[in-house]
Amino acid sequence: MNKKWLYAGVFILSGTVTAFFGDRTDGVAPVGELLEGRDAGVLERRAEAEASFDASQVPRELRDLIPLAIVWGSTDNYSYYASDAEKAELQRRLADRLTAIDRWLATFDMDQPLPLEPSTFFWMRDEYEVADL
Repeated sequence: MNKKWLYAGVFILSGTVTAFFGDRTDGVAPVGELLEGRDAGVLERRAEAEASFDASQVPRELRDLIPLAIVWGSTDNYSYYASDAEKAELQRRLADRLTAIDRWLATFDMDQPLPLEPSTFFWMRDEYEVADL
């Protein structure tokens, strides 16, 4: 039996509070199925991000996080697909980097569409906040 789950939360970036709301139906494809191509949209968006991503647009101090940002920030709600181990890795790798990420993101006008590079970091940052362990 499928269950419907509701979620809500608040994301704070440089003093700006953004609320987000949504829902999902239990039974989302696990990561193994994604890798088998059963959710081609997720993999397609990730491949597009990898092909278009310009590392020179990311501050040097954050470039080691680019692969993580592409995984977590190029698809919608990746935390639904991620295993607990992947969520723990995200939490561990970003815990001491949030200030640097927020400082970089604060240089962009959030009222305008973000370029790919900061956008993936923004959404990875959001996933960090909502990834429940």
